[in-house]
Amino acid sequence: MKKLNKIIVFALLTAMLAIGLYAPAYANDLPVRLTLESLGAVVTWQDEDRSIHIAFDDIEMIIFTEQALAHINGEPFALRNGAFFYEDRAYMSLLELDLVFITALLDLDILNFSLTPEARDIALYDFDYMVNLILENSVWDNVVERRFGINFAEHTLMHRNFIESMQTLSFPDIGLFNVHFDDDARSMAANYLAHMLFFDFSIPLGGVGHLAPRELSMYTILGEAIIRAYHSPFRDAELDPLTPLLYAVYTNPNTIWFYGEIEIDWDADDDDVQILPEITGNITTAIIDEGIAYFHIGSFMGCPEYDDLVLLPFLEEVKDFDHLIIDLRGNGGGIIGHFSTYVMSRLMNETVEVEAVEFFTSGALAVERMQAFYHIIASIRDDAYAGSYITYLAIHPAAEFAAARNMTYFDPYDLERFSYAFVSGYTISPAEDALGFNGKIWLLVDGDSASASEGAAGLAYATDFATIVGTNTAGVMASIHTYYSLPNTGIIWRIDVGHMVDAQGRSLETYGITPQILNFQGMDALQTVLALIALGQY
Repeated sequence: MKKLNKIIVFALLTAMLAIGLYAPAYANDLPVRLTLESLGAVVTWQDEDRSIHIAFDDIEMIIFTEQALAHINGEPFALRNGAFFYEDRAYMSLLELDLVFITALLDLDILNFSLTPEARDIALYDFDYMVNLILENSVWDNVVERRFGINFAEHTLMHRNFIESMQTLSFPDIGLFNVHFDDDARSMAANYLAHMLFFDFSIPLGGVGHLAPRELSMYTILGEAIIRAYHSPFRDAELDPLTPLLYAVYTNPNTIWFYGEIEIDWDADDDDVQILPEITGNITTAIIDEGIAYFHIGSFMGCPEYDDLVLLPFLEEVKDFDHLIIDLRGNGGGIIGHFSTYVMSRLMNETVEVEAVEFFTSGALAVERMQAFYHIIASIRDDAYAGSYITYLAIHPAAEFAAARNMTYFDPYDLERFSYAFVSGYTISPAEDALGFNGKIWLLVDGDSASASEGAAGLAYATDFATIVGTNTAGVMASIHTYYSLPNTGIIWRIDVGHMVDAQGRSLETYGITPQILNFQGMDALQTVLALIALGQY
């Protein structure tokens, strides 16, 4: 617990320092001494070998400034760029300092990966394949430059150079992937590329577009669900072109080689199979004051039936309250249907209409996914689906649609690459067990509210279901996405092929959802809501 608390402190500190108050050029560069001494470490300089020595509890670290190398309790840890000096102060990137410090704090084993020329060529082929698909099927390069100031071409080139130069890379062993300890070229390429893509390539991009390889636990969860769906006797193959596409990815021989076989109990009844995990404490509830109820949803990746054992009794208890505060701060997402089914449709009193618009390029993956999605929605258009009815469905030329809707703030560099606007209208109706809440509903969000939790905020905003309070969300919210296996290593990569904008054309992927009420100065979202209630301003 002591180490865990220090990791949390370190994460908070580096996040604050990363705003650039101390960095010479880039917000991701941190002063080594200042950062570590703030955590209670003893930092000394050794002039003989120009190294930084760090003592922290029973941990000893050495950072060699003349080479890209650190020692963690005597074990070598290869750095990407190492330390550099600016005005006689040593700096390191946030990512490198995080990797070194957390490896030491948790006493994790160090994975050192290198490449042979043959392994390099395999990794380069898969890396280029991945980058080309991103550029053909999305505008994430534009988004990350606007959002983080990262030039995607330079970011890509830097990581391509890692591979091409066969630079040894070190990573903490936190069990993200199966490590192939064979010394053949494909094993070396797969180990190297998977870890590099997860840590070095994806993390600086802040999660936009869900651009990241699928790590082992998500591979297993999604793979089992997809394989079961494909073999389900209730699946209508003529109406479901999407499942075969995903099934082909998750049963690709290269993918199975890399991740391993997914074990499925075929004797178990589908109704008894629980794919999503039971997350203890995922729903926390409180009666804050007379007539004011509160609950927090930590994730939308938990088993909803398990969460509902806490949620439903609480909602029944507070259904006549004046105020209900739903907290999605820190919720990294999952399945938006958990919100619409278990929260929204229970609390609403009347049917609402919603329109969803996502923009697409003409890339082959994007078009394939869009067409499959269109086919599925069209096939259920006349049937109720989770309390919803499809009211209209259309695909328009992107530029014409944006002009007709007067989306004057649409980024021209995005719009020139989009070919299509996918538009769907649908209704959401109260559930059969709806509680008919008549009080005021508040929805709290922050910069860590991502993906499905942003979708929940967008849904609440579009339907006036709740008043959104907090800070801008993470900007990781496109719903139409796809997966593909890298051709040699079998690493599964996710890419969001749909892109969302607001009514004026502003990229929601860049700026996130702006709350209707921003936090009051010196207050967080919950304090802001309570202040509004106390003032009677609602």
